[in-house]
Amino acid sequence: MVQTAFLLVGALIPTTILGDFFNGVSHVCVHHLGRFELRSRVVRAARNDYQWPLVKQPMGQAFCHNLTRTKSFDDGDKLLVQFHADEAKLVKEVQAPVTFNSSSPMWITYRCHGKAQSFSCELLGDWLPRSKPVLQSNDSCALSLIDRIDCGATNQTGCESMGCCWQPVKPNPLNVPFCFHKGYPGNGPAPANKVLPFAPADCFVTSPSFSRSELVLQKDLVYGSAVNPYVGGFDKTEILRLDVLTPPATDQRKLRPAMVWIHGGSYLSGDKTEDRRFREALAERGYVVFSINYRMVDDGTIPAIWALLSIQPAVVAAQDARAAVRFVRKHASQWRVDPGHIVVGGESAGAITSNLYGYAKGMSDGASGNAAYDSAINAVVSVSGSARDLAFCAAVGGPPKYQPWLCSISSPPGKDLTNELSKGDVPIVDLHGTKDTTIPYIAGKELITRATAVGVTSLLLTIPGAGHVPMGNIMDPKEPYLLQWLNFTSGALNLASAECPQGNTLIVI
Repeated sequence: MVQTAFLLVGALIPTTILGDFFNGVSHVCVHHLGRFELRSRVVRAARNDYQWPLVKQPMGQAFCHNLTRTKSFDDGDKLLVQFHADEAKLVKEVQAPVTFNSSSPMWITYRCHGKAQSFSCELLGDWLPRSKPVLQSNDSCALSLIDRIDCGATNQTGCESMGCCWQPVKPNPLNVPFCFHKGYPGNGPAPANKVLPFAPADCFVTSPSFSRSELVLQKDLVYGSAVNPYVGGFDKTEILRLDVLTPPATDQRKLRPAMVWIHGGSYLSGDKTEDRRFREALAERGYVVFSINYRMVDDGTIPAIWALLSIQPAVVAAQDARAAVRFVRKHASQWRVDPGHIVVGGESAGAITSNLYGYAKGMSDGASGNAAYDSAINAVVSVSGSARDLAFCAAVGGPPKYQPWLCSISSPPGKDLTNELSKGDVPIVDLHGTKDTTIPYIAGKELITRATAVGVTSLLLTIPGAGHVPMGNIMDPKEPYLLQWLNFTSGALNLASAECPQGNTLIVI
């Protein structure tokens, strides 16, 4: 019989200070770095009633409870966060509740670590909104290795002089000093994406402005680091890298739109060098294209493989993608990227990740790097993607239902986040083959049907008879799909308001 121990934590500072300082929070975020199975939920302190079921979190992941999404809490309610660790015997309570305020931009984040028999969850110093970074140098933070390297200091005095805060973390898997940027802890709730006026621009669509041979490729740039929960447990930190493909030096525009591209591979394989022709098509037309590597389930152990039956690998990948978008904004001047015109896209697993990035609610911004910058995006491009656990089917039927059969992953019991897409979300284009058995066509179609129902600008490009990730069809200028998804993307980014790319050579496709 499994014993479950629980730890009730409201805060690690006096309630009176919290009451005066917070005036309420709208989100509670939990970052799990321990060697145990963690579940968490939020309860009302007065009744200690269980308003929400326990939310399970794999190692290395952060999740935010968006308290405004339930009618269980009223403004002014005192709340406690409850943590459960399986097979633990520790029982501990700290009675210092926080106040719920549905209109507050503030959040608190807890970091849980240790082992099941002796785990602890501590409050990080990130209860302020990003617009007010006033943490003191002795506040606790939780940023990536890359953020600490960027700080460039190895002792407390040096960190403070660099505008950082200093806080040793135990356990410290890197065995190095922890130096953090002051006031930007990075594991708060993901920011809302930003919808732009829909206005296409033909100069970003029809004929390329630059030849393929003119494009400039920079390889293996480090954009972040994070614990990979699927490789060796919590103490495996992975360095995250990306490639950048840009128009040539002859392109004199001051600002250029950007795409962050996420490769596929079932979260088991794949690399940022894939889908080259897709990325080149954008760069030839004046985009700056960032293709990323991200944490994958490359551990052959049973716990890691079981994760493939859940949405969790997409959550991990999306946190890394957010760090990449923040990296793009951090270095926008280097590549002359317009930080207000960024689209995220991917194929297969990368498309699922892009859809989760664009539309899932209650997600954490993650702590994979570049925490002082915004991760909001303006559009999503999905190639053979969906927002539900439905994959690896034996066969699919024809119209009108396109019914899949004998799928290895299905929902239920898996997650279906299709209805997370809601009014006010950013535009999406999905390109999908009707004979796709890896991620069935119906799953992508349902996402676009949902977008239409709630008034989100969307486009479904159905490719009759095509299988999974039909790049040959998508990139063939003799077929109708290439110009359609390019036109939709330019419209979603409002490129009618952007400066057109002008090359020196006339390119005929």
